[in-house]
Amino acid sequence: MIAIYLLVTVFIQLSPYNLVASIGTAPEQVVVQLSEVHDLKVGSPVVLDGKLVGSIERIAPKVAEPNYEVLLEINAISHAQLREGTVAIVTALVGQLQSATILELIVPDDSGHRPLQPGTRLIGYPSFSDLWQADGGVVS
Repeated sequence: MIAIYLLVTVFIQLSPYNLVASIGTAPEQVVVQLSEVHDLKVGSPVVLDGKLVGSIERIAPKVAEPNYEVLLEINAISHAQLREGTVAIVTALVGQLQSATILELIVPDDSGHRPLQPGTRLIGYPSFSDLWQADGGVVS
């Protein structure tokens, strides 16, 4: 199952539209603050709307809360879709033969949310249940 997902993702990323759209655009860097990183590691995929948009470049432990700063590199086109209020969630994709831990970006709807400003740090959650508890059961 994961192998099929990864093959489809690679096919989509290598489609002529994505190749032409990404020529000449450098990846954008985004920092996510997380209390736990679970099985995330450098090179783990970053996903937005089911598409591979980047990868984790660095995981830096911190002394104070939140405990980790995770540096992502995201393609410029996908970065332009990020808005204030975007959150990151550590997610495990589980298949029959293998599993992978990814960082999934959840973007709020456009109404009332401005585009993400340079230098903005995203809030990350170690699981969907942590996001649900933090928002009091309401996700914007």
